[in-house]
This record gives sequence, C-alpha cells and structure tokens, in this order.
Amino acid sequence: MVNQQNYRAIAISLCVLFFLSMAPTSMVSAQIPYEPEVDYNCDSTVWLYVEWSYSSQTFVCTVGNNNAHDVTVEITKDWPHQVEGPLEVSDWGYCMENEIGDEIYVGGNSAVSFCFQISADSKTPEGVENFHTTAEVKTYSLVVPCDNCQPVEEDVDVIIMPWIQVTFEHEATPESAYDYHSTRTGCDKKDSSEITVKITADGNFEGTAWSWVTFDYYLRIYDLQRQEFVEHRESTFGKVELDYDSELEIRAGETVSMTFTASWDIKENDDYDIELRTELRINLGVEQGWNSYGEYYRDNCPTWEGVLPELNFDPSNQSSGVTVNLSSPFSVPFSILSVALAAVIISRRNDYSE
Repeated sequence: MVNQQNYRAIAISLCVLFFLSMAPTSMVSAQIPYEPEVDYNCDSTVWLYVEWSYSSQTFVCTVGNNNAHDVTVEITKDWPHQVEGPLEVSDWGYCMENEIGDEIYVGGNSAVSFCFQISADSKTPEGVENFHTTAEVKTYSLVVPCDNCQPVEEDVDVIIMPWIQVTFEHEATPESAYDYHSTRTGCDKKDSSEITVKITADGNFEGTAWSWVTFDYYLRIYDLQRQEFVEHRESTFGKVELDYDSELEIRAGETVSMTFTASWDIKENDDYDIELRTELRINLGVEQGWNSYGEYYRDNCPTWEGVLPELNFDPSNQSSGVTVNLSSPFSVPFSILSVALAAVIISRRNDYSE
C-alpha cells in the first residue's frame, strides 16, 4: 500500500515537471521583473535665428534598441516656445512635416530617427536655452508593459542668435548740407555746417551694439600756375575744425541723438581752386549677428575758384633790331661785329637767290 502511494506521488511530480518544461518561456519570463533599456541621442547644439516670424530650426534624435525584442517608446519634449514633432525624417536626412506621434515603435536590434522643429518669438533674448526630451520604454514584446522602466534624458543647447535693426534720421544746417537730393547752397570761406543724426535700434541683443563712427574732411587744392594738386597746409590755406563724439552706445529699443559740426576758415588766395568735403560714416552691428547697418553722409561745398593772373604784354615795346647798350665798353666792338656778320649773311642769301 505504501509503495503504491509512493509511486503515485512520484508520477504526479514527474507530470508537473513535464508540463512546466513544456510551458512557453514567455510565461516564465513574465514572472521575472524585466526592464529593457534604450539609447537616446539628439544633436547636441542648435543655432536658432528668431528675427523673422517664420524663423525655425530642426534637429534629429535617434532611439536605439539593443534588445532582442521590440519596444514601444514614449517621447516627451520640454521647450518654452513653439515646437513641432516628433516628425518623420526622410531617407536623405531631411525633416518632413509628417507627425509620427509621441509613441514610437522600435524593432529589436534596430534604431529609429525622428526630428523636432523649434521656433521662438523674435524678442526672445539672445543666449543659450535648454530643450529637454526623454525616451521611456512603455511596452516590450508588443504587449508586455514595463512598469519599472526609467526614462532616458537628453538635453539640447539651443543658441538664440542675436539680431539688430537700425533706422537713421538726420537734420542739417544749412538744410541743403548732407542732402543727396538737392543742390548744396554756397559756402563762404569762413563758414560752418552741422548735422544731427537720430539712431534707433531694435532687436533681441543683450548689452550694447558695437559701433564705428568717423567724421572727417578732405581739401582738394589745385595750383593754377603749376597746374597740379598740392597738399593742404594750414599756414597757407587756413584750417578746418571738427567737433563730435565718436563714442556711440545704444541698446535694443533705444534712440540716440548725435551732433557733428564742421567749421572752416579758408584764407583768400587766388592762385588756387579749392574744394572742401566733409564725410560722416556710422556703422552698427551685434557680435555673431549675420547683418550690420550703416549710413553715409557727405557735404560738398561748391569750388572756390581762383583767378590765374594775366601776363602784361605791350606790342609797342617790341624792337626789330639789336639793342645796343652804349654805356658798356664792350657794346661798340660787339655792335660792329654784329653788323659785319649780318652783312655776310645777307650776301650769302643774295648769292643763293641768284
């Protein structure tokens, strides 16, 4: 009786072991906690220009699945401005407009790439902002949930590029000075001119814009007697003085006014044609910006024309013969010699004429 019970227990144990060995491996593995991991990588740095409303930038992210089974990955994104995606990536690596959703299927031992398209308001200050995104496995083997899987984080440095726009307005005294569209009124040789420029800057740049301001004059002096141009010498031609401040500091949203004055005192000198020109150049820009702005003003005084002195010439003072200075001891012998030579020349001319 005892032996029969032992045999029966042994048989039952063997049957249980047999059925357990024949059970699907998925049922066994389901009893063991499993946390599949994925690799997640994005472009590390992106440069974003925000000057125009349509300005945007794209970058690519890739989820790599090194597991033998498929996984479904949820993608999150954190960006305080406008963002679209995940979007489909073409075979050539271009970001397309097709949304692929926040849950991405990745086959075993494979990878999937997608992209984001980001933008920001034009007044977003220049600098570096963070785009934060995560990839977390939600299911594997199609249906098995992963409750203990941890998200993989990725950060992208988005460099907001600076931009600037500048407008210029000016007023001049006299009104015709520094004006390309009218004829400059006459300049006295002792006179002055003035120009005031209002500069308004707009943009997202931080701090002050870089600037370059030059104000200079040029004298073009032509010597009528020598018929050539000569260099300006203050002692000979007078002086020109310029009064201005070359320092320009301007921030986004500000308007700055600058005044430039030129005065001159040209000496009276009729032997020269003299031209005076004053020029003003203002340039503004921002570091790392793709564009800059500049304005150029020129004022030309009409030429101060000189008068070439006329040579005095009296035809009545002409003499047809040789002038003899009788007071000189050499004048008489020299005169006799001159008469003799003249006679010889005349006789030879007569011989040739015959």
